[in-house]
Amino acid sequence: MTRVPELPLGVKWSLELDPTTGGYLPAFTLVNSSGETSFSGEALVTIDYVHNEVHEGNTYQVTTYTGTVANGDSWSLLISLTGASKNAHMTFEYAAGGDAEIRFYENVTGSSYGTKMTSHNMDHVSSKVATVEIFRNPTLTVLGEAVFNVLSPGGTGGSSGGGTFRLGTEHILAAGKRYYLQAINRAGSAKPMSVGVQWYEESVG
Repeated sequence: MTRVPELPLGVKWSLELDPTTGGYLPAFTLVNSSGETSFSGEALVTIDYVHNEVHEGNTYQVTTYTGTVANGDSWSLLISLTGASKNAHMTFEYAAGGDAEIRFYENVTGSSYGTKMTSHNMDHVSSKVATVEIFRNPTLTVLGEAVFNVLSPGGTGGSSGGGTFRLGTEHILAAGKRYYLQAINRAGSAKPMSVGVQWYEESVG
C-alpha cells in the first residue's frame, strides 16, 4: 500500500492496490476531533439534499386524477399551510388529454376547501406525517396573487394528443398561507386530467 500525505478536516486517505484491475483506488478514513476513526471505506457515496429529504422521511406526495373534465372547467388543489409550523419546498405536475391552462395563486381564501386528500410519505417505512394539508377542488372567494399562469399545449378536439406540465424548480411555500394550483381544460371538449404536488418540509428559520 502506498501512503500519501494526510488531508486536513479530519479526512485521512491512501491509495490501495486493486487486485482485479491492477490499479490503485482511493481509500478514505474519517476521523473525529480526537483522531478516532468514525468511518472507513473505499469510497464515499453521496446524494443530493432533496434526495436525502426522502431518506429522512420529510418528503410527501399527493396526486389526483379524473377521467372527465368539461371544457372550461378545472381540476385543482388547495395547498394549506395555515396549521403548519414548517415551510414546504414544493414542485408541481399536471397532465391532460388536450390543451390546458395552469394557474398558481398565493394568499387564497374560500367558502369551502373541498375534499381533503391523503398525503403519502415517500419513505414508506417512516411514521412521519405531513403538516401541509391538501384539498381537491375548493370553492374560493378570493384568489389572491397569480404567481404563474401558463399554457400546457396538448391539442384541441377529439383527436388531441394531450400534454404534461412539470415545474421542476421548487417553490418555497410559507407556513401560515394558502395556495391554489388550478388546471383548466382548454381543449374544446371533455378531457381526462390529473394534478399532483411533491414537497419536503423544513423548519422555519
